Amino acid sequence: MGINIRAKGQAGEREICQLLENLTLPILAACGYKTPLKPLFQRNQNQSAVGGSDITNPFGLCIEVKRQETLQVNAWWKQCVTASKEFGGVPIVMYRQNGKRKWNFVMEAFLPVTPMKQVLRRVTVDQEDFESWFKYYIETWIKDGKYEEG
Repeated sequence: MGINIRAKGQAGEREICQLLENLTLPILAACGYKTPLKPLFQRNQNQSAVGGSDITNPFGLCIEVKRQETLQVNAWWKQCVTASKEFGGVPIVMYRQNGKRKWNFVMEAFLPVTPMKQVLRRVTVDQEDFESWFKYYIETWIKDGKYEEG
C-alpha cells in the first residue's frame, strides 16, 4: 500500500496549526486575552477549490504548507506569492521532508546592502529562527491593535 499524499499533506497542515497555536496562545494570555473557543489556526478546507492560504488565521499571514520528499521551493514560493497577492497576507512557505522533525520556513526579509540601504529578499530560516520571528510578529500585531478577539 502506497503513501496517501493527501493524508500526509493534511497531517502536515495540522502539525503546523498546532505549532502556531502553541506559540500564539501564551502571547494572547500575556496580553490579557482569553483563550479562544476555536483554534486560531485552522486548515483551509476550501483551499483546493477556491485558492488562498493553506491555513486560515487572524494575523494576516498567507501560509503554504508542504510535506514532500522532493523539494520544489521555487514553485512553492511562486504559488504562495500568487495567493498572497490575490487573497492578501504575508507569504510564508513552511516545508519539511519525510523523517525530519523540524520545519523550514521561506519568507521575505529586509537584508542590508549598506548601512543606509536594505533590499527585500526571499530567505529560508530554520524552525528556531522562525519561532522567534513569529512571536515578535504576533506581539506586534496585537500591540498595533490588529487582533480582533472572536
